[in-house]
Amino acid sequence: MDIGYLAAPSRIHKVLEETMPLNARHAWPTGVWICSGACNPSPQLWVNSNKLLPCGYLWEKERLRSKPYRNPLSETRQEAVHTRSILNIRTKMRVGFWNVRTMYETGKQAQVLKEMKENRLHVLGISECRWTDCGKNIASAGEVIVYSGRRDNQHHEGVAIILSKTAAKALVEYHPVNERIIRIRLKTKPVQTSVIQIYAPTNEAKNEIKEEFYGALQAEFQKVPKQDLTIIMGDLNAKVESDNVCYEKVMGRYGCGSMNENGEKFTEFCGNNNMVIGERDENQIDHIAINGKWKRSLQDVRVKRGADVGSDHHLVTAHIKLKLIKVAPKSNIRRINTGKLRENKVRQDFRLELKNRFQVLQCGDVENEEVVDEHWGKICNLFSETSKKTLGFKRQVHKEWITPDTWKKIDKRKDLKTKLCNTHSEGIKERLREQYSNCNRDVKKATKKDRKSFIEGMAREAEKAASEQRMGDLYQITKKLSGRKRKTNIPVKDKQGNLIKSERQQDERWRKHFEEVLKCPEPNELAHIQEADIDLEIETEEPSKAEIHKAITTTLKNNKAPGNDQLPAELFKADPNLAVDILHLLFTKIWNNNTISTTCSSDACFIEKCGVRQGCVMPALLFILAIDWSNAEKIGLKINTKKTEVMSLNTKQPAKIQVDGNNLSNTTTFNYLGSIVTSDGDADKDIKARLSKARGAFISPKNIWKTNDISRRTKIRIYNSCVLSVLLHGAECWRMTEGDMQTF
Repeated sequence: MDIGYLAAPSRIHKVLEETMPLNARHAWPTGVWICSGACNPSPQLWVNSNKLLPCGYLWEKERLRSKPYRNPLSETRQEAVHTRSILNIRTKMRVGFWNVRTMYETGKQAQVLKEMKENRLHVLGISECRWTDCGKNIASAGEVIVYSGRRDNQHHEGVAIILSKTAAKALVEYHPVNERIIRIRLKTKPVQTSVIQIYAPTNEAKNEIKEEFYGALQAEFQKVPKQDLTIIMGDLNAKVESDNVCYEKVMGRYGCGSMNENGEKFTEFCGNNNMVIGERDENQIDHIAINGKWKRSLQDVRVKRGADVGSDHHLVTAHIKLKLIKVAPKSNIRRINTGKLRENKVRQDFRLELKNRFQVLQCGDVENEEVVDEHWGKICNLFSETSKKTLGFKRQVHKEWITPDTWKKIDKRKDLKTKLCNTHSEGIKERLREQYSNCNRDVKKATKKDRKSFIEGMAREAEKAASEQRMGDLYQITKKLSGRKRKTNIPVKDKQGNLIKSERQQDERWRKHFEEVLKCPEPNELAHIQEADIDLEIETEEPSKAEIHKAITTTLKNNKAPGNDQLPAELFKADPNLAVDILHLLFTKIWNNNTISTTCSSDACFIEKCGVRQGCVMPALLFILAIDWSNAEKIGLKINTKKTEVMSLNTKQPAKIQVDGNNLSNTTTFNYLGSIVTSDGDADKDIKARLSKARGAFISPKNIWKTNDISRRTKIRIYNSCVLSVLLHGAECWRMTEGDMQTF
C-alpha cells in the first residue's frame, strides 16, 4: 500500500490508496490529477499491516461517504476499497445532559426524546426530572429510561438517564442512589464506562445540604471500579472562572464569569479524585467531568442552544472516543398474533392453509427416538409457517398521542429560541421573549388537548372491550388509564439485605433461592406404600382421537404462555378436528415406543433436578398416595399447622382436627378465586370485599377523575368499563338479603 496526493482545481485533498498502484494514477476522473511530489518530497510512503504511516490531504467527507473508490484496472469487485471503513477507525459515543426543569408534565418526555434523536445522542442525562421513586422504563421507540427520585411522593428534584436502543444493549447495571444522584455502567471498548448523573443543590442552599450531597457523591464515586472510564455530568449549579491557578490539572483557561461557592466545591472534588472538567465557551452551571486518565477521550464539548423543550437551560453534548458493546444478547421471542383468529375470514384462511400444508407432511415409521423428534419438529414447523403466513406476529404498537399540529407549535417555539439566542438587540430580545412565552403557553394547551383526545379514545376502547368480554384487553387499557408506570426491573436484595442492581447478579440470586427452596434432603426412612385392595381401571390402550379432541377443546386454555415451541393453544383450537389428525400419529408413536421428544430444553438459569414438569398428570396421584397412607413425613412433606385452618359448613359445633398432636384452628371464612366463602353461606363479607376492591379500582386512575380536561361523559364511560366491572364480578352467585341490599 502507498500514499498518493490528489490535487483538485479548488483545494488539495489527501487520499489513502489501498489497492491503486502508482502506474494507475492517470486514471482519475476528469479535472483531477496526481502530483506525487507536490506536497511531500517523498513520492512513496508505505503502510504495513499493523500501522499507518503519515499521509497527505483527505477527500471531502461527503465524497468518501457517498461511494466507494474502485480501481479502474481491477478485475474483481473485491478489489474495490470502501473509504468509509478507513474513516471509522474509532467509534465515538455521543453523550449529553440537560436540566429540563420537569419531566412531570404532559408531553415533555416525547419532546425530550425527539431532541435526543435529532442530536443523535447515545446517552442523555436529565436533571430535575421530578419523578418519584426509582425504576426502569422503556419508551415507545425503544429507549430505556432509568430514574431516581424522591421516596416521599413529592415531585421535586429527581435525576434520570435516557439510553438509546444501541446504548441500552450495552447497559450492565444501574444504581439509583437518591433524588440527586444516579449511576449506570455500560459495556464499552477498550474499558467499561460508568456515568454518574447528578443534580446539585443551588448556590443559595444551606451548607449542610451541600455537604450531604458531596458526601453521597464521593461515596458513590468510590464504588466505581478504578479501571473504568468515569463521567460525572449534570446541573452542578457551579460556575468556574478562567483563572485556573492551582487547578491546572482540573480545568483549562476557557471558563467564563467568576467562581461561586458551588464552583469551589466542585473543583475541589475533581482535584481530589483526579477528574478533569470539560470546557466550553459559555457561562453555564451545567458541567461534565471525566477522569484524568481518559481526558483525551473527551472531545467536542458544546452547548446546543437550538435544542428546546421549554427549559431555561441549554442542552450540553460531548463526544467520547469509545465503542459500545452488547452485554449479553437476549433471545428476542416473537409471539404469534392469535387475536386475528377471532375474525372469521382469517380463521378460515388459517384452517385452509394448515390443511394444505398437512397434506404434504410425510413422516416415516422408524421405531427410534430420533423419529419422534423429527416428527414433532415437522409439526412445529407446520404450525409455525402457517401462523407466520396467515396471522403474523404481535407488535407493540405505541400510539403517538401528540398530533402533527402540536409538533408544529413545538418547532415554532424552537425557532423562536434560536432567534432569541442569536439576537443582540435588547429591544428585539424583549419582544422575542414575549413571543416565546406565548408560544410555550400554546404548546402546553395543545398537549393537554391531545392528551384529552387520546384518553377519550382509550375510554371508548375500554368500553368496547368490556361489552365484548375481552377482559385481557380491558385490563391492559385500565393500566394505561391509571397512569402508573410498570417497573420492568425491580432490584432485589441479597441475604445481607443489600440491593442487587446488576441483572446478571439478580438472575444468579433467584437461581440460588429456588435451589435452596426446592432442595429436598434425603429421607431417613424410605416410604412404604401398601398395594391397594382394588385395582383402578386405567385404560392402557393407545390414545384415541376422541381423547385428543377432548383434551384440545376442554383442557387447553386461551391466553396462556406457550412453551419452548412457541405454539399457543389457540392454534390447535382453531380447527380441533384437523389438529387431532396431525397429533394422533405422533402420540401413537410416543405411546408405543415409550419415548418423548427431547427437543424441549430447560432454561439455562433454572434447571429441574427433581420433581415433575408443569402440567404433568402424576402430581395429584402422587400427592394422594402420600397423604392417604401417611407417608408424607417420610418423603419430606409436612403440614404447616400455623397456615392450615378448618371451616365447617352449616354446623353448630365445628370439627376438631389434630395434626401431630396440634389442634388446627377453625375459621368461618375462606377466600376462593377472589370470592369470600363463609360457613353460613351469606354474601355480606364478599360484598364488602368487592366494594373495597372497586374502591381501589376507582382510586387507581385518580388523575383522570381530578382533571378538568376530560368531559363528565368520558369519565362515566371509564367508570362503567373499569370500576363497575370490578364491583359486579361474581355477583351472580350472591345470596342477597335486605341487609345486603342496604350494604350494596
